[in-house]
Amino acid sequence: MRKILPLLMLLLLFAASCDHRSPEQILEDAEVNLTQNKFDEAVKDYETFVKKYPDHPKAAETSYRIAEIHMNRRQNIDDAIKAFLNTADGYEKTEYGAKAKFMAGFLLANNTDRLDEAKKVYEDFLDTYPDHELRMAVTFEIENLGKPLESIPQLKTILNENNPEKPIILQNATEK
Repeated sequence: MRKILPLLMLLLLFAASCDHRSPEQILEDAEVNLTQNKFDEAVKDYETFVKKYPDHPKAAETSYRIAEIHMNRRQNIDDAIKAFLNTADGYEKTEYGAKAKFMAGFLLANNTDRLDEAKKVYEDFLDTYPDHELRMAVTFEIENLGKPLESIPQLKTILNENNPEKPIILQNATEK
């Protein structure tokens, strides 16, 4: 009896920890959490969905949404970069994989000091998606990695458009 009781307790704990929600219910719960500004709970729901249903038609989009929540709602750039890279790796052959690869490079290049990593991500993008519509943007980003915005000729007109006599000074995202 003493041997059976711990085993029974372990089985009950395991059964209680299993998530028996349908894919639709998990996504619905995540959306409710988002509307209630419960971002950590929404991310957990989305992560559960992607782990349990990696081949579901909405899995790539859901993986991408995790990164968007980290970036836009939680404003955690490092977690956003990791999540975008997870999406890019896990769903490489989807449009979400391509967009996620671009966004990871963009955040690395423009919101961190990790320019070498950004360059590698961008170069991998060009290798993986040679004909993608974001190719020109990626090439532009590589050519201008680390340059102050005001030193990029293509941006001078845009920066000075609002007031040609007083140039707009934009703070680099890595300067605080």
